[in-house]
Amino acid sequence: MVQLLNKIRININKSVELFTIGLVVVLVVIVAAQVFWRYALSNSLGWSEELSRFLFIWIIFLGSAIALRQRAHIALDSLLQKLKGKAKLFLSLFIDLVVIGFAIIVFLSGMELVQSTANQPSVALNISMSWVYMSIPIAMALIIFNTVFEIVEKIKTKTIDISTE
Repeated sequence: MVQLLNKIRININKSVELFTIGLVVVLVVIVAAQVFWRYALSNSLGWSEELSRFLFIWIIFLGSAIALRQRAHIALDSLLQKLKGKAKLFLSLFIDLVVIGFAIIVFLSGMELVQSTANQPSVALNISMSWVYMSIPIAMALIIFNTVFEIVEKIKTKTIDISTE
């Protein structure tokens, strides 16, 4: 069962990474097209700035979930590095619980934002703003999912040195 969950987790994380890479590619193409239209054709794509902003929001939130999983966020870990054994494990677990607590709060706030903007259309694209803000609860759910998995692994192995994949 644990192996199946790990396989699912790996597939979800790889899919999120590929999706985020796709969003970055689309963002670059849209911005390049806008620059071309504006300076070469002396015209402007009215929807490109808004779509670029929305894509950037999704990239930021999904990227934060990816960075947390890969331990790429800036962290003050000098105390953690000085500790050994159970003290190091307990501090690491405490940090993970704080991350989960924060992610739950942001998840719930994000869900409220999604619900409150469901009938609010964007100006240029005329899509529901809830599609934009859905990135918040999705990213927080990924953070919670991956952090819970790490906690289980740390408790099972009694070490904090687990791989990122």
